[in-house]
Amino acid sequence: MKPYNPNTTTIIQKSKGAWITDIDGKRYLDAMSGLWCVNVGYGREELAKAAYEQLLENAYTPLSVGHIPAIQLSEKISELLGDDYVVFFSNSGSEANEAAFKIARQYHQQKGHTNR
Repeated sequence: MKPYNPNTTTIIQKSKGAWITDIDGKRYLDAMSGLWCVNVGYGREELAKAAYEQLLENAYTPLSVGHIPAIQLSEKISELLGDDYVVFFSNSGSEANEAAFKIARQYHQQKGHTNR
């Protein structure tokens, strides 16, 4: 970890679109998308509004039950991919990989391939 030094550490003050600006007004292109967490850009008011409205309506629903935004997204994905697919949501890439592994193992057990 890089130690903090007020003379050499870049201090970010604001961000908009794909650009971040430090406290001295110097702009940087954020080519890493905030390490993948802002890949659609900073300061997207329409996304902030959608998140705000959803948080007011329903801030959290466990994946063990359904909720309207998940159903709507599932329908859109099915519309784009066709009806031959099943949509499964998870919380992260790690959880998605774990679920895929468990689904594959269950499939092979049900088919009688107990060594797989």
